[in-house]
Amino acid sequence: MQLHELDTYETPKIKLTKSLNKTTGTVTFIFSHKIIFQLIKKKKITQLTIKLNQLWIYSNNTKIKFRAGKPVQIFFIFLIKNSQEWNSFITFLLSYAKLKKLTFKNL
Repeated sequence: MQLHELDTYETPKIKLTKSLNKTTGTVTFIFSHKIIFQLIKKKKITQLTIKLNQLWIYSNNTKIKFRAGKPVQIFFIFLIKNSQEWNSFITFLLSYAKLKKLTFKNL
């Protein structure tokens, strides 16, 4: 299970938001390792791809944060449109966390 081979270089910070009605939300993968920017430039990566069960999903938005004219973070944002997508994504995140020996933290 890989995130478009980017997690070979860095385990991303993952932020979750959920709407008040708990049916929609966002999942943001944040990378900040310098090698990621070299890889993105070399391979022209414009979105993050994840396989959920038999379904491939693609980030809806990509943003890059710059400091002093140099990229410091890249954000891949997934829009979750319904409860089924949310549950599938959480299942993926739990599997990914177990594989990478990660834990969840409430902020």
